[in-house]
Amino acid sequence: MNLPLILDLSIGLIFIYLILSLLSSEIHEIITTLLQWRAEHLKKSIEGLLAGGGSEINDQVKQFTDQLYDDPLIKSLNQEARGAVAPFFRKVTQFIGSAYRKMTGLKNTFGKKNSGPSYIPSETFATTLLGALKIEALYQKLAESKLKKFSQDRFKVSIYRILTSLRDSKADESLLEHEFAALESKLDDILEDFRTQKAGLEITFDRFSNQLKLFRSQAKEALPESEHVVEIFSNRLAGLQEILFENEQERTVLLTNLKPKISSVVEEFKKIYEVYQLIRSTGKQADQYVFETIAAKLPVPQRERLMQLQDTFHLFTELKTELKQGNVNYEEIFDKLPPYVQECLPLLAQRAQTKVDRTENTVKQFQQEVETWFDRSMERASGVYKRNAKGVAILVGFLIAIIANADTFHIVARLSRDNVLRSTIAESASHVATTANDISQIKEKVNDALTGISLPIGWNAINLQQQQQEGFSWFFPPLRRFIGWLISGIAISMGARFWFDVLNKVMRVKTTGAIPVSSTGEPSDMD
Repeated sequence: MNLPLILDLSIGLIFIYLILSLLSSEIHEIITTLLQWRAEHLKKSIEGLLAGGGSEINDQVKQFTDQLYDDPLIKSLNQEARGAVAPFFRKVTQFIGSAYRKMTGLKNTFGKKNSGPSYIPSETFATTLLGALKIEALYQKLAESKLKKFSQDRFKVSIYRILTSLRDSKADESLLEHEFAALESKLDDILEDFRTQKAGLEITFDRFSNQLKLFRSQAKEALPESEHVVEIFSNRLAGLQEILFENEQERTVLLTNLKPKISSVVEEFKKIYEVYQLIRSTGKQADQYVFETIAAKLPVPQRERLMQLQDTFHLFTELKTELKQGNVNYEEIFDKLPPYVQECLPLLAQRAQTKVDRTENTVKQFQQEVETWFDRSMERASGVYKRNAKGVAILVGFLIAIIANADTFHIVARLSRDNVLRSTIAESASHVATTANDISQIKEKVNDALTGISLPIGWNAINLQQQQQEGFSWFFPPLRRFIGWLISGIAISMGARFWFDVLNKVMRVKTTGAIPVSSTGEPSDMD
């Protein structure tokens, strides 16, 4: 058997596999769409991620996943076709899916809903997860707490001590009383603007500096410049201004300390979760939690632990009240929170903290770590889906081979005998390989190429007679046909793209021809 014959035979067999693979791909896509396999696998994979990769996915994990799926960001990914006809086909799809679940006894993964997104970007998942846990709100609350502490312990107290020293020297307790009260009032307004996120941390810090400058200016106007003690007072205020705000190194250190570390935020989140568990153990369901009342209801060991977490308790009640104003139930978040998530967050936070520079947004870096966590999990889930899909593809390919009577042994035998058929298929395959680029073009060109070609497949009398004659040499002829179907089924499951690429490679070999031999008897380097 010469090389051109082998190439034409290979091209004919590959082209038939390509045709049947296109049909298999269409059938597989229809099944996948009707039964929502991609969307179901995605949601189950996310449930597995939130459960810690274990085999047991309890109701708590499912409820938390449902909560994430109810987020507008994820809901917007599940776009449904609109129009006059689309709702009808959507109802048909839902009916088929419902019938399939009833026959197989499977539960609807989407609960009361009919479908879900087939793909969720990692950024969307991370944003949704951190939004559900209110990490950014907690970050803001901790930053606000640090800023209040700075305002009280470093800023107001320092100014008050300098002012007290002046009052003692002047023996006047009411000196600059009005100016200092105005300063305190303005600082409270600045803190409120930060709390309501009207101003960021650095702007708030600069506003503190401006208020100190204004206080110095007002003090100069209210006090006589000639007195030495007044000059000392003014110099001390200037020194405080230099230390807190104008020295670049000190300013950088202060701002860094005022920005909560993401690891500290997550650690505080865990403490809040612990406080909530202590509160819930008392059976207290009131909207307003009173620390003394809760502590009195706890056994001694838990009471001592709550005393250690007193600051966290007050942080929790403040955050709970603020979130409730936005119709967010913080307690419901903790009720649905899977244990693995609150165990995993500190590890991601610690990883994020090691990567951020002092001037970067630590919450953003934390979000990127969550995205990486999600991506790696979805890569593993994608591998599982592909293996499952491969099994279905082999089954579909085998069924197509039976229905089309695509017996590989018979196809090869027929192409070997029929020169006209082999040449016609090879020519059509060559046209498809040279003119098609993507799947849609391949389908179009294959449909055009099939016109006038009688492929060696099907249940017609000629094929059946030839298959019967070819099987005489086998001790059990039906076995030959079964193995031929099985080979075809496996080949069909490889997919249209695979066979199109193989076809292109074989066509290049045919077009190039044999490698020329040099005068020394060795193959040359020419292509």
